[in-house]
Amino acid sequence: MDYKTSKARRERSKRYYEAHAEEQKAKQRERCKKYRETNPEKIRETNKKYREANREALKDAYYRREYGISRFDKERMYKEQRGLCGACYLPLPENFDEASTDHNHVTGRVRSLLHSHCNSVEGIETKYPGTLAKVLEYKKRWDAIEQIYPPQAEDNPSQKGKV
Repeated sequence: MDYKTSKARRERSKRYYEAHAEEQKAKQRERCKKYRETNPEKIRETNKKYREANREALKDAYYRREYGISRFDKERMYKEQRGLCGACYLPLPENFDEASTDHNHVTGRVRSLLHSHCNSVEGIETKYPGTLAKVLEYKKRWDAIEQIYPPQAEDNPSQKGKV
């Protein structure tokens, strides 16, 4: 076969690649690994520039991967909730990306947007049922004790000299 024409050279290269694909991929992975090891600053800088240039696309990919929704869907939820937490009804951060996306860990279904602390409480109560009621009871007991026996400055070294 005549390898002088560009079409013939392409065909030959294609056949060679198909016959040696795994070997070529392994060589390429090794070259990339060596480059990353010898140029960590360049890699870090390139990754930083990519993240800055593609911030919204990366957030969208994260929401799709983790929750099966788009960034647009999360923004729509924020507007439907009028910017309020789905648990405590207090205002969420103005940037909807900062709100926690509450979802069912078994079904994966997204429920609503919450404050991170509300989402933590919900998660603890789900994992350890009854915890919230016990914590509230604990707080009531200590509030009652402090009404009968108010804390004194000498009880707390950090409060000495303060009135």
